Amino acid sequence: MKIGIVVLNWNGLADTRECLESLKQINYDDFFVTVIDNGSDNYEAQKIKDDYGKFAEIISLPDNLGYAKGNNLGIQQALKQGADAVLLLNNDVTTVEKDFLGHLAKKLMVSGIGIVGPKILYYHKKDRVWFGGGDFHWWTGLVFHRGEGELDNPKYGNEKKATFITGCSMLVKREVFEKVGILDEEYPLYWEDADFCYRTIEKGFDLWYVPQSKIWHKVSQSVGEGSPKRTYFATRSRFIFMKKHLSKFQWIIFSIIFTFYKIPIKIFRSIINGNITNLNSFFKGIIDGLKYKIH
Repeated sequence: MKIGIVVLNWNGLADTRECLESLKQINYDDFFVTVIDNGSDNYEAQKIKDDYGKFAEIISLPDNLGYAKGNNLGIQQALKQGADAVLLLNNDVTTVEKDFLGHLAKKLMVSGIGIVGPKILYYHKKDRVWFGGGDFHWWTGLVFHRGEGELDNPKYGNEKKATFITGCSMLVKREVFEKVGILDEEYPLYWEDADFCYRTIEKGFDLWYVPQSKIWHKVSQSVGEGSPKRTYFATRSRFIFMKKHLSKFQWIIFSIIFTFYKIPIKIFRSIINGNITNLNSFFKGIIDGLKYKIH
């Protein structure tokens, strides 16, 4: 199985270098790497090309096109080069085990499976799980990482079917792109991976978590965990997703739970933590998500 690895860089030169150094050590034979530089400052694209031009193809974009559009360019490039599968890999995944790609490829070869994802651990807390498989719950409008924050243990050591694989690291079969399409560019940031997984399942493919494959992730390096920007885009994109995919009945249930459970909790936590700016971003995300017209 020929695999194209797509790494998106945006002002993350140090992390991208670590990521590429780690990829150079893997023991899978048939792969190639494409780095999409999303309009970074300080000549980062050229610096990456100078250091890794023989190992990876570097595509430099004049502007930041966002996560979905940037990755889509990489996906299309990989498919043009004959990839049987494409691995989307965040540049802040700075450590991978040498055999991580082989384990993913082996599982993806099983008939009916469209997307697989590895066990992802925190880079700075190497024994703690960040992603041990994932699920989407429409009634809360949330995607869940199994085991997030827990110490790694045998409970997360078994392969398991999932309804969500994080775009931090997902290996996607070529057939999925041919039948489902690429990432939806209506999501400028966040939820594009959940949307892609949802559409993949709708087309009859299965998603699997493969814990034999292990990587380590510097969580939220690009935007910042809990930042107003992250809160705004995550909330806005959640509402775009829900409007796009939920039935009328599901939308009513989601709206009730969100209004009488999620919003009061968000207000309470923001006041306690003195983070009113974050609260403003939350409500702006709701309003803009509701106003957004699905194309």
